[in-house]
Amino acid sequence: MNWSWITFLFAGRFLSSAVFFMYVGTLPFILSLWGLTATEAGIIQTGSVVGFGLALSISTYLSDFKNPSQILIFFSITNCLFAFLFALLASDFISALILNFFLGLSQGGIYGPSMILVSEKYVPANRGKAMGLNIAGQSFGYGISLGLSFVLANLYSLKTAFLTCSILTILGLLIFLAGLWKDLSKKYHFKKSIFKFDKKDDNKKNLIVSYSAHSVELFGMWAWLPVFLSIILLDIAELSPVVIGLDIVKNKGIKRNIIFKKIDGYDYLKRKKEKYDLILLKQTIHFFSSSKLKELINIAKKRLEDEGKILIFSLKTKNNKIPCFKKMRQKLDNSLKRDEKLFKIIKKRLKRTNEFSFNFKVNISKQKYLKMVRSRYISCLLDLKNNEILKGISEIKSKYKNQIKFTDTLKCISYRK
Repeated sequence: MNWSWITFLFAGRFLSSAVFFMYVGTLPFILSLWGLTATEAGIIQTGSVVGFGLALSISTYLSDFKNPSQILIFFSITNCLFAFLFALLASDFISALILNFFLGLSQGGIYGPSMILVSEKYVPANRGKAMGLNIAGQSFGYGISLGLSFVLANLYSLKTAFLTCSILTILGLLIFLAGLWKDLSKKYHFKKSIFKFDKKDDNKKNLIVSYSAHSVELFGMWAWLPVFLSIILLDIAELSPVVIGLDIVKNKGIKRNIIFKKIDGYDYLKRKKEKYDLILLKQTIHFFSSSKLKELINIAKKRLEDEGKILIFSLKTKNNKIPCFKKMRQKLDNSLKRDEKLFKIIKKRLKRTNEFSFNFKVNISKQKYLKMVRSRYISCLLDLKNNEILKGISEIKSKYKNQIKFTDTLKCISYRK
């Protein structure tokens, strides 16, 4: 038995399959982060299964009169391509459905030719072992994609999980090329009889019917069970649901039970039809135009459950004590003056509101505060040039002592539906 060739195939199948269940593995996060319903989540996985089945038909048919090694490499390339496209572009129902369909298509395109190559390479006495290793490589890859994607999404982010699994497909492609390189130029001479199917052959008919029934059960479970379990675990087993933070900047050092998504909060609420118990806008109102803020408040009210709350936080607009350098103070004061006008718009739109203030006594080392300034911790620093930030840091160094103490005051408007 040629162990070296089947080892290449096993490793290639293992690594190329490492993306097949990465969507399923991250479903507990995706459901909340993308705002998917259970139906939408199931349809996305069904798209992958449909693509898989379609590619099986196409790739096995083509392998009857084309070099199966070439077909396998072609679909391995598309597998890498759509894995990375899914990792980078999938962000909602439509994009995930389309990209997951093509990812399933690529996976199915690898499956058929690999089976044909095993049948061609090994005599009946060794064919069973070789076929088992071929399928085992795929199955181990499915397991890795499921576990690895969940762990990485939980520890880091969806994109980290998807990109890591996608990188493995490149390694799989390289291994396929190493193992099949000599076979890529092989000439095949197919007999015409290979295209004929004897309708009277009961064995073939029974095999097709029984395997079709098995596929309905298998693929049905692939599409339905992951979504079902995710919904059950999140809604019934009382596991903590994912809390979504919609922010204009990438947050680091935050609690991992909040997934921050760089997205327009207005578009998110407008597109998603879910109801919420609480909508919190924390120090972000100054990023909206007056007209957009009015629309945002109206949409937020519609998205509240009965007795649901809207909480809107902003910095104290008058006599703010945040340590600043000259340019920073000018930008901050202008922003806070605008906030004052926006608060009037909010109160007018919400009508029945309560207003609170929260005072925080801050005692921070100058070195740590300068590091925060350098990282542009507050929005009034975002538009400043690097040389303006450096000049400002010099000002703060000379202006403040080693320990900086001040009172940070947050203003809050509360509305209950």
